[in-house]
Amino acid sequence: MPSGNTPHSFFVSPVDTNIWLMALESSPDKIYRTTNYGQSWTEVMSRAFSNYGQPLEMDQNDPHVCYFTPDNGGFWKSTDEGATWNEISNNYPFRSPCDIIVMYDSSNVILSQTELQEADRR
Repeated sequence: MPSGNTPHSFFVSPVDTNIWLMALESSPDKIYRTTNYGQSWTEVMSRAFSNYGQPLEMDQNDPHVCYFTPDNGGFWKSTDEGATWNEISNNYPFRSPCDIIVMYDSSNVILSQTELQEADRR
């Protein structure tokens, strides 16, 4: 398993259980992927995410699709179970994202919870 501090998200593909995806707190934070039941891991993205929460989510309606929200780094989508990623929000600066939810009955509805600070409550 890759070295780091804390895994924040971990998924096993229901399409192919050889494929696992993990968001790992390290310096810098990383997303790792394995295609052989964890025997070897490949770093697929390196972006800072907040110290809490789940910055990575799999779309339960289409398990090939995953989403990732790094801290101040846009909203990312993978359509190949985390092998490659594309930024889809014009690099929107999410502040301390802590959760992503893909609606069960509609993959067109995706919610992302971010840290709410006093300045954000206007």
